[in-house]
Amino acid sequence: MPMATPGAEVAPQTMPVPSAPSAGPRTINAAMEEAIAKTQAAKAAAPAPTPSVVKATSNLLTNATAAKLKLTAAEVKTGADLIRAGKTPSEALDAIQAMRTFAQKFGLPASAEVKAVVKERNAAGEWGEKK
Repeated sequence: MPMATPGAEVAPQTMPVPSAPSAGPRTINAAMEEAIAKTQAAKAAAPAPTPSVVKATSNLLTNATAAKLKLTAAEVKTGADLIRAGKTPSEALDAIQAMRTFAQKFGLPASAEVKAVVKERNAAGEWGEKK
């Protein structure tokens, strides 16, 4: 250690500071309290509930009737799924019409045709490719 000369200032030595405790909870109870607080905060910040799926599906059917469209059961189910996913009834109806256009453009079979083929194969016991 160097010797201090008279009149020279010596910087004080600092002691190492122990590391701060971890930011996480220390006990299971503290962890549960933290999780509950986060859940309650998320519920408080949640957006206003959307109209019920049943009412929105009813609106979908009303919009389809107004547009003079007859929806199949599969299309109604798809529309309800889209509404549950956050689409409006008019957006769901637009998506159904786009699906119809896509199926027609590429010559895809209708749901009823697929069900008939599956039923026929199940009755015959033949599930492989027809030769």
